[in-house]
Parts: sequence; structure tokens; C-alpha cells
Amino acid sequence: MNFPRYQRHSTNCTRFPDFSLEACMSRKIALFIIVGAAILFVALVLDRASAAPLIAVGSTYTVTNTTDQSPNPPSGSLRWAIDQANANSGPDTINFNIGNGGKKSILLVRELPKLTSPVTIDGTTQGQYNGAPLIELNGAGATQGVGEISGLTLGADANGSTIRGLVINSFRANGLEIIDGNNNLIEKNYIGTDPDGADAFPNAKEGILIASEAGTASNNVIKNNLLSGNTGSGIHISGADATNNSIQTNKIGTNAAGDGDLGNDDYGVRFENTPNNTIGGTGANEGNIIAYNGLAGVILELRDGNTIRRNSIHDNGGLGIEISGFLNSSAPLISPVGTPPTTQATVTFTGDPNTQYTFEFFDNETCDPSDYGEGQTYFLTQSATSNGNGLVSFNVSLAGNFITVTATGGLGTAQNPMFTTKFSPCYTGSPYATRTPTSTATDIPTKEPTSVIATQTVTPPTPFTPTPTETMTTATPTACAGGRKPNRPSNVSPANNSTVFVRRVPLAWNESSCFKFFKVIVKEGSKTGPRVFKKSVTTLQVTSKELKKGKEYVWHVKACNAKGKKHCSKWSPFWKFKISNNAANIGGQNDWFAIADDMPNSAMLINDK
Repeated sequence: MNFPRYQRHSTNCTRFPDFSLEACMSRKIALFIIVGAAILFVALVLDRASAAPLIAVGSTYTVTNTTDQSPNPPSGSLRWAIDQANANSGPDTINFNIGNGGKKSILLVRELPKLTSPVTIDGTTQGQYNGAPLIELNGAGATQGVGEISGLTLGADANGSTIRGLVINSFRANGLEIIDGNNNLIEKNYIGTDPDGADAFPNAKEGILIASEAGTASNNVIKNNLLSGNTGSGIHISGADATNNSIQTNKIGTNAAGDGDLGNDDYGVRFENTPNNTIGGTGANEGNIIAYNGLAGVILELRDGNTIRRNSIHDNGGLGIEISGFLNSSAPLISPVGTPPTTQATVTFTGDPNTQYTFEFFDNETCDPSDYGEGQTYFLTQSATSNGNGLVSFNVSLAGNFITVTATGGLGTAQNPMFTTKFSPCYTGSPYATRTPTSTATDIPTKEPTSVIATQTVTPPTPFTPTPTETMTTATPTACAGGRKPNRPSNVSPANNSTVFVRRVPLAWNESSCFKFFKVIVKEGSKTGPRVFKKSVTTLQVTSKELKKGKEYVWHVKACNAKGKKHCSKWSPFWKFKISNNAANIGGQNDWFAIADDMPNSAMLINDK
């Protein structure tokens, strides 16, 4: 039966004679129940909202000051912003707007809170940012708390975070840690240097540590950072479940310009028992510069399956690529076709049967002393397939100085992972001077003030007779004949086992034959302690930065006649000195004297202007 529209929606049961009274009333009761339930639900939601407002998802917190205090960090501080982001479900953003912009240093009093929620910490938001980071996190004064202190730590609950545009230096452990963390982006940071990227302000361990301990540490991207000057390695990835991490477009061991030595003391990049990670790539500008590091440029330990593509690896203390503890440690071989010099060469390599390999060729200014080269300038890729016995052999036209090649292959499966070999032995092609290296690194020594005899009379803790010292002269650089290394210099002052009474310590040594510059390193505590000072100079002395009262330090020096560790002498022996608890500036000047344990009746008084 068709009813008028108003009748079909009427609540008056008497208007519907075809409906029983019971059916009509049931419909009416059901409607009232539904409406009542809806009203009750809305009331409950409004009551809950008025009692406890919901935390906004995706909040932005702005750092407006450099103050650090714990507990109870003030509003607008970085510690406060991290606490707020950790309390929120995220993903959140931490921006910077300190003062009128420009460089700002946050001197931390203790370790920052571990990041436990997804967050973007973006130093590029600081005013006047123009490509180089302006916000420094300095851990030198982080004395509250005990044990190892790292700059920033990302845990598993912070997956998907971004750390961008920061300077992170002077921490007692790592600059930045990702522990069981995934899908994080670390970019545009300076880790282990000063804010200018010109001097080493070391973190005592690694620049960046990525580790799988109780979970996975995968799919993290480390790109476009400066990772130099650290006491450990620039990047250390550890653990069987730390996989598919990418390292691209970084400068590891150089200054910010990519042309000077700020090498990490250990490796440039260290992979420890970790598979399926990538250093560099085949795309435009994906390669890293890995240079001047104390040991190998890259070391692969205990585990296969990592690829190293189109990087500039040169002037490291060890091999360009070192492989330790597993198969696929062989390298291709380049042999001349005909009588050298010739541009025609044969490349041979033994791998798996019937497998395609990609060979990448590099030119080098010099060859590593091991005869296994590094890879300074990438210039050619060629692919070839092995025969049924696993042998690859092909001819190629090569022209350069010292040419090396790597092989990359594998199926990318668990049974047959992708891998890259170490560099081949150097091949001397037909030299030419038209190829421009990716990184033409040159040490630019800084001349330090000359130290002279002071005129003040000083009474030391024990009687002594002042020993006059001539004004220290600037050394005259000379070249080594036949490309040989300079002689090892010897330390002069402060003498071994000395006590020093000023915090900025003049260090002096004897001249070395055929040198161009000297490198000086000071470490705290012992030769395995954190590096606190590093400098290249043409003089026979340099003044350290301000050191800590009551602390012991060791120092040594070496002479170089060209860039890169292979052109330097051996280091001099470590000499030890201690900064007195009473160290102070004498007469308002940077005066000092040292009393050597083996020379109890003599001391040196120097005025450094």
C-alpha cells in the first residue's frame, strides 16, 4: 500500500490501519533506543575530551635557546623538545629558531634522552642556513652521569626518524647511534669535526654506529654527511640483522671541502658480520669520498654480501677495501697485452660458473704500498660472464696512471648474495694528465705562532735552574729524492713524563729530512684514548687547544712530503705529559713551564704569543 511521504515517516500509529498496533509500537521503541544510544555516546566523548584533551599527532616543537639542564629542562631547549616528542605518538618535528640565526652551540651537561618516537630533528631550519650545519651538539662538558655518552641515540620505537643539519662532536662514545632501528634518514650532518668542517673535534668511538642487538637495524640511509676526525671509524655497521643500509654521497675522513686530511683514526667504513648493505651506487653523485683514514678505507669482516660501487677511495692508511674472514676475498687481475707501455690490457677473474660480473675501473695518482691499489677516480664499467669453470677473461683499452678494478657479482639471494671484491693490484697504463680525480686533496698547513723565551721568573714546586732556549724557527720544507719518505722526527718538548703548568701546551720536535709539513696528534690518557687535538703545520712547533687540568695526555708527530699516509714517515714514539691541577695563565699571558721527571733540576718557560 502506498502512503503519502509524510505518513511513511509518521510516529502516529493510528494513521497506518494496515499495521498492527504491536508492530508499530515495536518500530517506535527501536527508533527511540537508537537515538538515545547515539546521544549517550556523544555525551561520553565530550566528557572525556573536557577531562583530558587528546595529544596532537604530528606536533612541531621549536628550539629557541642553547640552555641545557637536567632534570627539568627549560621550555625551548633541545632536551625539552626531545622529551615532548618522546611523550607524543608522533611523528613529530623539532625545528630551530635560536637568536637571530647563525651558528649556535648547545653544550650538553649529560647525554640527551634516547629517541623513542618517530621524529625529525632538522637543523636546517635555523636562520641563515646555507648548506652547512649551524647547530652544534658538543659533548665535551657532558659530565653528569657515568659511562659512555653518545650524541644522539635512535631506538626501535623511533623508526622512520630523520636527523638533519647538525654538528655532533666531542662525545665520550659515538656521535650518533641507531640501535635496532629501521628506516631512518641521517643527512647533511658534520660528525666528528668543528662547525666549519675544518678541524677534528673527535667523538671517542664511531661517527655513526648502526647495530642490530635485539632486533633489526635495516633500511637506514646515511647520505651527504661529513664523517671525519673520530677516534674510531667514520661509520660502523654491526650485526647479522643490520641489512639493506645505504651509505651515499658522504665525505668520510676529509674536511668539508673534500680536499684535506681529517681522517678517522680507524676505518672509513666498517661492516662487521653484516650482509646486504651498499656503499656508493651507480646513480649520479651516489659515490662517497673515503680518504685519509688511519686503517683501511672500507673493511668487510666475517660476512659477505655487501656492494661497494663508484666511490673515491684513496690515501687511507691500509687497503682501499679490506676483506677479512670469508670467501670472495680474491680480486681481479689486469695484465698488459703486448709490451708495456700499452693501452691494451686483459682482465681476468675467477668466480662462480656462468655468472655475470660488473667490473669498475679506477685511476689513481699513486699505488698503495701493498701493490693492491685503492680507487681514487672511477672512469669505466664493463660487464662480462664467467664460463663453466667460473673464469672471466676479457680485453679492454685502458689509459691512466695506476689503474685498479673491482668485480661486483652475485644473484642477490640468501644463497648467492651480491658482493664486491677488493681492488686489484695496480696496473700501470699509458700515463696521461687529462683525467681529473674526484678528490684532489691537499693539506693546507696552518702556521702557528712562534714560541720564544719568556722574561718572567717562575718558582716551580722544586728548585731548578732555568735553561735558556733559542727562539724556535720555522722549518724549511725540502723534497725527498726518488719519492722516498721523510725521516721520522723526534719529540723535544714537553719531555716524556712531564708536568705542564698551562692548559694550552706548546709541542716541539726536531726537524726531519725532506718534508713538506708535519702532523701532530694529542690523545687523552693513553695512545688508545680519544684524540683531542690534530694539526698539520710547516713549523717545528704547534700550540694545542685548551686541555683539562689534572688529566694525562700523550702526543706524537710525523713528517710528510705529500698528501696521504703513504708519503709520511713513521710516527714518533708517544710522549706523555700531565696538566697540573694548578695550571693557569701566568701574568695574564699563555706562559707555561714543564718539569720533566727525568730532569728534576731544569725547566722550560715559554711565552706563546
